[in-house]
Amino acid sequence: MKIELKLSEKSLFKIGEVRSITKLPASVLRFWESEFSFLSPRKSQGRHRVYDRQTIETVFELSLIH
Repeated sequence: MKIELKLSEKSLFKIGEVRSITKLPASVLRFWESEFSFLSPRKSQGRHRVYDRQTIETVFELSLIH
């Protein structure tokens, strides 16, 4: 399922931005990260989660089945 993010041409998004985009609580995003090995956002130098567009697309797909 392809999604179109109507955002700037950013390539990486913080968890708060992903929360706003997907309308899912950050706690759900963190839980899914622990449950699904294929959902593993990168960590920034400051150890913050950063999601690329493909990972956000995966989150959308998971939200359709959960």
